[in-house]
Amino acid sequence: LNNLSISMVSAKISAEDTSAVPEHMISFGFRTQILSGKMSPQMQKSIDQLKLEIKTKQLIILLLMESAEISNSLEELKQNINQTLTEIEQNPALLSIDGLSDDQKVTRLKNIRKEIIRFLWERNAADSIEVNLLFKDLKELITSDIKESIERLRNVSKRPVGLLVELAGATAWRFTNNSYESGKYMRSGIWSTFCYRLEKPYLDIILLTRYMHNDRSISLNNSFDLGTRLLYQHGKIGISAEYLQRFEEDKNDRSRIVGIVEYQVKNDVYLLASFGKDESKRSKKSLVSLIGLNIGIGLNPTVNPLK
Repeated sequence: LNNLSISMVSAKISAEDTSAVPEHMISFGFRTQILSGKMSPQMQKSIDQLKLEIKTKQLIILLLMESAEISNSLEELKQNINQTLTEIEQNPALLSIDGLSDDQKVTRLKNIRKEIIRFLWERNAADSIEVNLLFKDLKELITSDIKESIERLRNVSKRPVGLLVELAGATAWRFTNNSYESGKYMRSGIWSTFCYRLEKPYLDIILLTRYMHNDRSISLNNSFDLGTRLLYQHGKIGISAEYLQRFEEDKNDRSRIVGIVEYQVKNDVYLLASFGKDESKRSKKSLVSLIGLNIGIGLNPTVNPLK
């Protein structure tokens, strides 16, 4: 299991008759992600490139340190570093980096060499800077753009792709007059969500299953839900269509079909609009029409259960 969360909720059951015996409902639930997909190829490529860049510059710094150790002046440092860089260009095998060809090593080295030469040649012999301190600044120059690469990496989509599977369940009990012995089972349910996510286009194919078991004193019907959803994302906009079918023991099956448009206003804040049909026992009105604002809800909500 990739993660597991367990929750408990307690709520007072309100009654119109204020003289009625107080009742509370306590429910327990769990949620776990069995499969969480895999890293997208784009993200993996960016990480591999960053690793190569860091390793390349680490090796170059180590080789240049030898030049700095035998340099007693700025001019000697320039000459020794220039000689070391030339030797590496002539023999790229000195940079033992898996995943880079000799041509790629030379190309990267030439780019770094331009930075080093510009940095050193801006100093002159009159500078009262010790060689060791100067080399320290040089190392910071060579590694400075690694921080920029890390920032670019943060902007790469961290959206996992492939198969994602979640399993969740809950059960609810009723207690009268704050007495443990009066506890009575109400209902329980278990549901699973299967999602296959493509990298390009940004498309989620979602399947939902849910089984609800009710105490006979509450409802004579147990039910099974089966639903699907297609979610397409482009930038900050998400467009989806969902369909859910409920099967009940009394054969009074119902269904829900809804289209949803979501827009990301900012992190964890989404504006949404939905339109469709929901056959509900609670109301003869089957039209679904909603415009709202969700705060703290992700881009990929699961299929909404029937009411």
